[in-house]
Order: sequence, then C-alpha cells, then structure tokens
Amino acid sequence: MRNLPPPERCPGGIENAVNASCGGVYFSPIVSGVLAYNSPRPDRLISPDTLLRRRRGNSFELATLLCSLLLGSGYRSFVVSGYASREVTTNDQTRVSCPCVVPDKNSSDSSKNAEEKPKYQLRPPVDLRSQFLVHMDEVEALRKASEEENRQEEERQRIAELEKLPPDEFTGRRVHAWVAIRDRDTDQVFFIEPSTGFRVAEPSTSYYGIESVWNQYNYYVNRQKREAIAEETMRWDLADRNDWEHFLMDGYDEGHLRIEDGSIAGIVMAERHLDMPISWVNQLKIELEAFEQRFPAAEKSIKYKRVIYERFSPYRKESGLVKRLTTYETLNYENEMEQWQWFSNRKDLLEMIKIVQETATSEEFFIRGRPDYLKYISKPLDEKSIQRTYEFYDAFRMDSLNRLEIDCNRIREFYTNRDDFLHFREFTVSVNSNFKQLEASQIECIEERFKRNDKKAALNDIATRKFRISENRITLRFHYEKNCITASTREFVKPVKPNYQEEVTFDVSSTKGYQLSEVSFNSHPKFQCTAIFQSNITSSAPTAVELYLMLLEQLEAEESAIKSFLSRCTELKALEELRRREMQKPTLKISIFDPLRNDEARRLRIERYEMMKLREELAQKECPDFLAPYLVGIQSASAEPPTYDTSLSAFNSCLTDKRQHFEELLQELQHQYQEFDFTFLLQLDNETKSLRSFVLRFQDRFDDGDFENIIKEGESIKRHRNVIKNRMMSLRQESQEKYQQVKEALLHDKRLNVEFRKQYLNDK
Repeated sequence: MRNLPPPERCPGGIENAVNASCGGVYFSPIVSGVLAYNSPRPDRLISPDTLLRRRRGNSFELATLLCSLLLGSGYRSFVVSGYASREVTTNDQTRVSCPCVVPDKNSSDSSKNAEEKPKYQLRPPVDLRSQFLVHMDEVEALRKASEEENRQEEERQRIAELEKLPPDEFTGRRVHAWVAIRDRDTDQVFFIEPSTGFRVAEPSTSYYGIESVWNQYNYYVNRQKREAIAEETMRWDLADRNDWEHFLMDGYDEGHLRIEDGSIAGIVMAERHLDMPISWVNQLKIELEAFEQRFPAAEKSIKYKRVIYERFSPYRKESGLVKRLTTYETLNYENEMEQWQWFSNRKDLLEMIKIVQETATSEEFFIRGRPDYLKYISKPLDEKSIQRTYEFYDAFRMDSLNRLEIDCNRIREFYTNRDDFLHFREFTVSVNSNFKQLEASQIECIEERFKRNDKKAALNDIATRKFRISENRITLRFHYEKNCITASTREFVKPVKPNYQEEVTFDVSSTKGYQLSEVSFNSHPKFQCTAIFQSNITSSAPTAVELYLMLLEQLEAEESAIKSFLSRCTELKALEELRRREMQKPTLKISIFDPLRNDEARRLRIERYEMMKLREELAQKECPDFLAPYLVGIQSASAEPPTYDTSLSAFNSCLTDKRQHFEELLQELQHQYQEFDFTFLLQLDNETKSLRSFVLRFQDRFDDGDFENIIKEGESIKRHRNVIKNRMMSLRQESQEKYQQVKEALLHDKRLNVEFRKQYLNDK
C-alpha cells in the first residue's frame, strides 16, 4: 500500500478511539491510519473503500467513512455538512489540551492521605488568644488570599491573551464535514470530529453552521437559521418539515421513526420519488497487516498544547515502543518537562517509563510475571548515582518483600504479611558505599521493626530491634502492654566472640532494661525523692538465665540479618546487571497465534530442526571413536604411539566398560520382569478360564462387565511381561553383536601398539 504524504498545513489524522458518553461507547481503531487534508473544493468524493486503500482524504470523505462504520455497528449517525472554525478545518490542535496526559498516582495518593483524619485525637489546649485579634488576622488573611487570587486570574488572562491566535478573516465560511450521532435512550444529538475521532465537548466554539445532513436513507436540508448551532437552539426533529426538508423518500426514513409501524408503508409509497440504486461500493474490509500498521509509515505524531503525542504500530520499534507523550514548558515545544513511554510485547514485561526532567528521575513500571517479581523502579537519570527505589509483587515472593529503598549509606526494606511479623528493616553502612562492593565489615547498624504478635506477651514481643555493630551493642524495645503508657526496653553489650566450640560468656552487668529503674528528683534542696518507674507493675525482672537465652537469640538474629544483607547486595547486583542488558538489547516476544509473524517463527523452528537432523545423520554415518576417551592423558598429539602395556590397558578398559553397560541394561529389564508375581499370573490365567466358562453359562442372569475387566487386566499384565521378555532376548543378542563390533574396531585402530595388535590377531 502506498503511503501518500500529507500537506504541510494539515498534519494529523483520525484518532484511533472515540470515547462517547452515550452509554460508554468505544469505537475500534479502524480508521486510525487515514490522513486528513483540507481541499478548497474537491472535484469528487471517493468511496470509503477507496479511502481505506489510499489512506488519505478530506473531511467529507473521512466523515462518510466514519459514518458508514457507525451505521454498520448499529448507531444512528449522519454526515453533517456545514461550517467550522479554522483550527477544526485545518486539524490544528496546538491550542487543545491533550486528552492523554497521565495523572500522577503519587499526588492522588497524597491527597487521599491528607483527607483521612485519625480516629482518635488529643483534646486541643484552651485557646487563650484574643478573639478580636484572631478575627482581624483572619480578615487580613482573606484579603491577601483574594488579592493573590485576583493577581493569578489576571496573569492567566494575560497569558491566554498572548497565546490567543490571530483572528480568522474567513470565520464562518470554511466548509467542513463531521458526524452526528443520535442517542437512542435520550434522543440527544452529539458530534464527533472525524479528523480527531473524539467527541466535541463544545460544538458552539468549533462549528458555526449546518447546511445539510444525510445518511444511507435520505438527504435533509437545514431550514433553520445557520447560527442555531452556535446559539444551541438547533432542533433535530427530522420529521418536522418546517426545520428540515428531506430530498428523497426511499423505504426506511430516519425522520419518520416516531410514526406507527402500520402507517410507514403508506407514507413511503405516497412520497416515493425514485428508486435508489444499490450500493456499488465494495464491502469495507481491512487486512490484518494494514490494521496492525494503523498509521501511514507505521507512526504518527500529534501536537497538542505544550504536548507532543507520538504513536507507533506494534513491532515498529525494536524496543517495543508503541506510545510516547512528552510535555513542554512553552508553546513552541521547548524545555522538556516530563515524558511517558508505553511498551508492549516486551520479554522483560516492561509496560511504561516515566521521565521527569525537573527531578532528573526515571520510573519504570512492569507487568506481573517476571521471575524476580519486579513491579516498579525509580532511579536518577545519572547512571553513577546508586539511589534506587524498587517495588515488588510481594504476594509471590518467598520473603514477602514489598519495597526496597537504596541511598548512599542506607538500604531500607519493607515487608508485608511475614510469618515473623517483620515489616521494616534498615541497614546503615559506611558513608558513600556502593552496594555492589559492600561487605559485612562495612555495616554500622541494623534496625528491624516488627508488628504485634498476639500469641506472645507484650513484654516478650519485640517491636524494634537495633544491632549497633559499630558500638558493639544490641537495643530492644518491646510492644506496649495493655493499660501501659510506656514500653519496656532492654540493651545488651555484646560479649567477646568465643573460640570454636566454646560457649558465650555472659555477665549480668552487661545488660540493662527499663522494667525497673530509679530516678531521683532534686527540684528543691529540702525536698528530695526517688521514684521507681515500671512499665508493668505485675511483671517481674527477668532472671539471669532468661537474659542469657535472650542474648543468644539476638546474636543468632544478628548473624541472620548480616547474611540477609549480603544476599540482598548480591540480588541487587544481579538485578542491575539484568536490567542493563534488557535495556541495551531489548527483545520482543511473538505469540504463537500471531499470523503475521508465525511464518518467521516457523521458518526458524524448521531451520533448527533441520540442523539437529543433519547432526544426527552425520553422527550415524561416522564411525564412533571408542578408544579416544581411554587415550586422553596417556599421549599427546605429537607423541609416539603408546607402548604394549598402555595399549593393553586401554583395550581392556574399553571392552570392560562396554560389557558393563549392557549388563546394567539387562539387570534393569530383569528387575522389571521380576516385579510381576508369577503365581498371581498363573492364578489369574486359571481364573480367566473359569470366569469365561462361568459367564458363558450364566450370561442371561449376571452382568459380565466386572468379569471382563478382570480378564482384560490379566491379559494386559501377561502381554507386558512377554514384551519385556522379548526385549531381554533381543538385548542379549544385540549386546553380543555390538561387543564384537567394538572389539574388531579396536584391533584395527592404528593408534594402538603395532606389536599388541599383531599378537592379539594371531592369538585370535
């Protein structure tokens, strides 16, 4: 299909989707690959079939094609001929807001969180301020807000005035065609612009007048004043002769839908002027290849207000890019701000990339299905920076990792629904460390946070645990117990690491806790007191044995956390390397049901099959080298032939291994053969004969289905045993023949010692 270039003054074409408010209608991207151009006075109108083949047409031809598709889909649509604005007739959308800008999910989440209020709040303190002063401050704040709002409104008006296009000298005289659809439920009429494919929200600003409308049944001339559409007073009752004058009366008439069915035939016959010829246009048919290509040259770019929206056909780009939307700061498309890229058919399941130039960050979104369960990546555009934010599909990971944050000296892990109730872990390492080169000695602190475990007492349920490795300490904070306003704490000073097979030494003085502590108040020299603070009055201080066991448990947890840190660094290094390869050399997946690319995939499969078949044929034709494995290490390529003893050793080893191989096969078959119980088989044969005679004798009284099943099972077992027995006999015969073949091949192998071969042949 030849792709005709569009005129310079009319870039653009039909949008691939029309989202109408009438019942949520969504039209398929059938006419998305047709270019629109504005002709002052076309000599003729081509048919919709020709338009699909040429993929280039004016507004009347585009409207006719779109109306034909809508009528075929069951919509009550018309082609409208009238007058439109300069921007509509030239398809200039540089002052139209892009309808495809993606909302920021982070801003929506933050707004939801801001609206949510906590269920319980502290009672506010008593307001001791002067209410008059407060009122005056509010009045002043309202005045400043009003002034700021007026200033912003003036600034918006000034910018809108600067961005306003120059006046059009041909306003109201530019001929254009579009499509009107009548809703069956509300009987309302709305417009669709064929050059964009979108519903027109404000017809009064886009269209200035209507001359006529028509569909496949009739042609209606507008008798209302031309400005009725701009004044929103247009009446769409096509049966009203005062507003609309129909030109034909041929069978079914859209204007007489409200007339009773019994009187339609009489009106049709009374007002019939002529018989319309049948359609000579070919049936609208779009080939799969043209449908997938969608746009001329397989790509299309639309310029909206400060936005450039680009689309590509599938498999057009090697990276799988199908859509790209870029926002700019100015109307001249300068100073890029944000960019969205959508992908499809990627093997790495990459769905979208968002690039924000203001923060110099890149965000990658993935579809569920990756082996590493990756969902989201946020990273700076600077490749040298190690700051990363990963999100995973935690429901499918064994460790339930949900989020992973990395900066210069911290790695934070967020978990969900873990069995050990861990929901947060933070590793603090040396400043400016790279996770690709981290070691256990660089860890300074490990902090872990746990959710409440109702199966444990609050005094034994750890809420926060810190392994301060640089300070050689372990700090624990437990959950709040019921009716307690403070939480218990415990701190250990790590003992010296013992030697191999020695126990950890423990000193009670190396630990302290919050459960019982004394604090002195010396507010006045005459009044001194000592208060005992206790998290829970009914609890008792832990014994030395309990503290020792707790210390051992925390030391094991620290070792486990360090191992988790090292494995996490290894995983991150592998993930970064994998993403680097996936971005440098992206690969696209092809479905086995893709008829356009299955030929290529089938050709590749046939080539691989032919190569494998050729290798097998060459391997069968060439004589196998039985002696090569036994000469490895005995001699080199340039050495002399082996000695008599070396040749004898290699000869005997090769024959022994070959004989042992066949013996193992025979033993396996013998084992399968012996699995059958010969007594059972003999008994089953006797029962088979007796059952057969029994069934023949009493076949009129009993159902022989069960007996036949037993007989068939016995015959199957017997048949299987005979097959194994025949295989054993054939294997014995084949092993003897192959053994002799190997022996003859070895005796005629020139790599063995000459004297050895002569002696062995003479003895034979």
